[in-house]
Amino acid sequence: MFICKKGIGIIVAMILVASWVQAQNSIFCYHDVAAGEEMAAPYDISADQFKDQMDFLKRHNYNIVPLSAFADWVKYKKPLPPNAVGICFDDNYLGVYKNAFPILKKYKFPATNFAHTKYVGVMTAKDHADWKELQEMEDSGLVDIGSHAVTHTPLATLPIETARWELTESMAALQTHLKKKPRRYFAYPNISYNDEVVAEVEKAGYDAGFYGIEGPVDPEESPYKIRRFHSSQPTTLERFKKMLEFNGDDPNGPIIVDNDSTNFIVTGDWTTSSEKYQHYGDNYRVTMASEKPAHRAIFTLEIPKSGKYRAYAWYTSDSTRSVAVTYNITDAKGTKQVKINQKSKGGSWVSLGTYSFVSGKNARISVIPTGAKAATVAADAVKLEPVL
Repeated sequence: MFICKKGIGIIVAMILVASWVQAQNSIFCYHDVAAGEEMAAPYDISADQFKDQMDFLKRHNYNIVPLSAFADWVKYKKPLPPNAVGICFDDNYLGVYKNAFPILKKYKFPATNFAHTKYVGVMTAKDHADWKELQEMEDSGLVDIGSHAVTHTPLATLPIETARWELTESMAALQTHLKKKPRRYFAYPNISYNDEVVAEVEKAGYDAGFYGIEGPVDPEESPYKIRRFHSSQPTTLERFKKMLEFNGDDPNGPIIVDNDSTNFIVTGDWTTSSEKYQHYGDNYRVTMASEKPAHRAIFTLEIPKSGKYRAYAWYTSDSTRSVAVTYNITDAKGTKQVKINQKSKGGSWVSLGTYSFVSGKNARISVIPTGAKAATVAADAVKLEPVL
């Protein structure tokens, strides 16, 4: 059968498009990456959660590429490597510099930090990185600074002249204060845009616009409407994997059991709460402490392979929490008891020690609500991390 060169070109193009669609290449957008007890909004993510997600990407050899690669993929059809993932941050919170940047440097992962220029170095409800810190991130060669407008006002709510000023003035400020030029990328504040705003983003000289519609990047969409997934406090590692459409095994990864898992049970009187932003997943359990409590919160962890594991607990801290909560860790050698002060270190993985576990024999971590009368105890999540 004879196929002309033009026909071969069409077939190759069809194969390339099919591979783009199948790849499910995705961008993940974060806001503040906060130390656990500093989490103050539902769009925050704990630094420990962020680390777990970056560890996963590294462990499974995802190709972490700058947003420029996604923009060029959509705009110019330049190919992306397989399993491409982009990382970016909206709002330039100081936690990006303090907590996320060191992790990005550890793994040499590129990212973009979108800054609203009026608030660079300014304390509002939260603190923001200043120009010196932004320059340090760019000087690393890993973090690109993009525009998030001037005032973070939803652009579609503004007169078009004001929206135009937000776009051009923010670009000018970035080019004035930072060495790198030009500024190629824009992120829409509050996912607010319309056809006029999108046209103005292009007129202002940006090469691409990123917004907040959830989903993998579609190479057929406009380069000024590039989708992103949002990863925040409710995004457990399990949910992160699902966003990536990961269906494989993770034998060297952590074993995490949340309080909404079928591998979690309670005895006695525990209530479900989501009052604190520090919780892992959607909620946590809480009960009153006692010197001789009869009730328990029990996490069962299935061990995929024998070996040593570091054990951690996650809880929400509070001024009412017990300073002497008992954790029983049952491993191959028996049960060890650890006391934890839950008044501090909430919203992070708190070490319970290192233990040996045997494949096929489930591990168990129990929270025993010991403590002074009127104190409270939280049970949220536990993790076993293999010692490799």
